[in-house]
Amino acid sequence: APVLTFILNPAAFSNNVNEVSKVSVVEDGGLKYIEFFLDGVSLGQSLSDTAALNNLKEGPHTIQVVAQDMAGNNSVPINYYFYSDFTAPVVDPIWVNTPTGYTSISIPVTAHDNINAAANVLKYYYVLDDQVVYSLFNSPIMLTGLTNGLHNVKAYAVDQAGNMSAVVTSNDFMVDLTPPVVTFVKYPNDKISTSSTVTVNFAVTDSGSGVQSYTCAYSLNGVAISYPSNACTQGTDLQFSIMQPGTYVFSVS
Repeated sequence: APVLTFILNPAAFSNNVNEVSKVSVVEDGGLKYIEFFLDGVSLGQSLSDTAALNNLKEGPHTIQVVAQDMAGNNSVPINYYFYSDFTAPVVDPIWVNTPTGYTSISIPVTAHDNINAAANVLKYYYVLDDQVVYSLFNSPIMLTGLTNGLHNVKAYAVDQAGNMSAVVTSNDFMVDLTPPVVTFVKYPNDKISTSSTVTVNFAVTDSGSGVQSYTCAYSLNGVAISYPSNACTQGTDLQFSIMQPGTYVFSVS
């Protein structure tokens, strides 16, 4: 019987509407015909070793080829399986927690595709801010060396057939590497008498993400002492009574 071998076929995942299949035939006694089948439907009998697969529909396909020699011997059928995939994957919205005080962050990116076959591995590409060249990555995106300021990430996915998703842009996220600044607006002299009252007034500002919280501490000779609960409010004149000699420290962080 003739012996058939595939020598050309569509890719396992193809986004071409028209494809080609080709076989080689080993037959010493003369060949009667070669017959290609697409999804069980005959494409006709001929002596051509090549078949045009036209107007392919999306989904899985099977190519089967048989041959018969002049003596009536039939070859063993050979089969090839592939997907026609014309649908691009979809990248899910990208959300980055904001703000962050780190120069390196990890950003998960997910996408889904119409073909869930295990071999249909999506490739992800991303770019940071307004860079031009997209980098290939495996989710999550690992960003390093981030600088102070606002950033965003753009990403897209490509399936095994070569279909490219739309580019998805993350929310703007802030990298804030600058700590808040505490400024004392009012404070007493270095040396004061006992049985006096001093005034302290402070302000806390931040040039990046804004002030989340601040705490105060009050001590005498290194030992913490209590103070009124409202004495840790910025922008307010805070009154402290000095009753004992020693070194007083009012600190804000």
